[in-house]
Amino acid sequence: VGGHVRWADGQRRMMTSEPTLAPLMANEAEQSLARISGDIVAGGRHRILVTEADGGDESRRPLAAAALTRALARVDRRAVLIDFRRDGANSDAMCEGGNPPGFTDLYAGAASFAQVVLRDRRSRAHFIPSGRLPLLPKILTGDRMATVLDALDETYDHVVLDAGDDMIEVLGPSADIAMVVSEFGAADPRTARAFDRITAVSSADIMLLIVDPATTGKALAVADVREDAVTGAAA
Repeated sequence: VGGHVRWADGQRRMMTSEPTLAPLMANEAEQSLARISGDIVAGGRHRILVTEADGGDESRRPLAAAALTRALARVDRRAVLIDFRRDGANSDAMCEGGNPPGFTDLYAGAASFAQVVLRDRRSRAHFIPSGRLPLLPKILTGDRMATVLDALDETYDHVVLDAGDDMIEVLGPSADIAMVVSEFGAADPRTARAFDRITAVSSADIMLLIVDPATTGKALAVADVREDAVTGAAA
């Protein structure tokens, strides 16, 4: 199947260091994220799924979802990040770690919105940790899931969903846009598999963020790969 990739306005860079250091972003990175968030705002994108390609270094994974949520908050958008990961990196970066109640507790009715929605310590963004209860994709489905996310839609301009592979089938169908974070190129099979997981369940456009771990955590962001271009981009 043929296709094409529509590239953005040149190279975009963002800082991607160890999880606890990732929020400390350089001026150039902040400017780049401002352009990315501007594209999202201009396109009317509301739910944003952020996930990673296969084979990345989990111990140094870039906190792209946290950085994007903060960038949206900096342009006076009401933005919340929901953490669907269990490594605690987002919590360390945004609310000084610990084990606060979060999305799984809210979903189970064991906590209220007021208890799980936290203020980011470095911006006006909000953050919902993954939670104390087990994060089980087969349980986080159906009407209850839709009800919780719809309630957040009523409050926020943008809902950023940071998810691993196991949550793509649950979260992908409702996403307006997805961002794949990869240490490899667009043509690499590991990146292609991430595209495939999304396009199998979602019609969302895809943004590819290519991370270069060899350059002290800097990255190049490759913009909007449309659904009909995924095969061509990965070939």
